Amino acid sequence: MAKDLTPLETIALVHANASEDAQRLLRQTKGLFSPNCKALSVDVAPVLGAHISPGVVGFALIKRA
Repeated sequence: MAKDLTPLETIALVHANASEDAQRLLRQTKGLFSPNCKALSVDVAPVLGAHISPGVVGFALIKRA
């Protein structure tokens, strides 16, 4: 699904107390993104984290215009 959105400007890996899993997801998907794509790793806010539980990992994409 992410590959269909290329070219991407930024990918943000979001996680709930799972930074190692987020970095693993980035390594696994790095080949889908251009070298100019910025990658961020962001811990979710506590309110959202309380609803999704610790260990959840996902990503948000910003498509290049």
